[in-house]
Amino acid sequence: MKMNSRVKGNRAKDNIRAVRKSENRRVRKGKISKVKDLYDTGLRSVGWFWPKTAHCEPPEEIQWTRHLNASWAKWFKEQGFKNITDINYPHSCRQFIRGFCEAVNINITCDLLLPTAKSVACIITAMNESETLKAQLGELTRLPFEEIIVVLNGSTDNSHEVVRHYPNRITVVYFDAALGYDVGRAVGAKVSNSEILLFWMGICRLASISSCRSFMKWRRERTLF
Repeated sequence: MKMNSRVKGNRAKDNIRAVRKSENRRVRKGKISKVKDLYDTGLRSVGWFWPKTAHCEPPEEIQWTRHLNASWAKWFKEQGFKNITDINYPHSCRQFIRGFCEAVNINITCDLLLPTAKSVACIITAMNESETLKAQLGELTRLPFEEIIVVLNGSTDNSHEVVRHYPNRITVVYFDAALGYDVGRAVGAKVSNSEILLFWMGICRLASISSCRSFMKWRRERTLF
């Protein structure tokens, strides 16, 4: 009986090893996200960083978000470029964010990250599009944009009131006259100080996950790091 139990135990161990090897192969192919590894990576990525409290510095949450996204971009460039698929990307971001936030006991509002260490601005041009604008801003605050610039031109609805609900994250440029989308984009680009500009129209629906997947596509075609 002892021999039989040992044989069974060895077979069980062999089965576990086989399953783990199979999972590791699937992870390397990008079919499974390394959830525990990403959580631990998020914990370790904090380093010795701590927000500066000088008057000229942005709020602490913005500084933490910058450091978080820069840490993610560095890891993603070195490790995750081939391992994480577009489908697994949002879940992988959340695990990394969870580990990072628990390491320093903070709460960051964004739950998605951008695969670039460069500063990114989202510029929205809108005219009388308060309903879609509200939905857009709700999604955009999930992403760690350096700037969110809203160019309101010729609006007669409550678009300005909608934008005022996000005082710390959004820069508003207002014109009484209807400038059009092209001029609005040019104005937003002039105001922005970011390295990468993402343009969006206020009339369009936006999903933050779709924005991340767009960056994933650009990441394959261009060097965003």
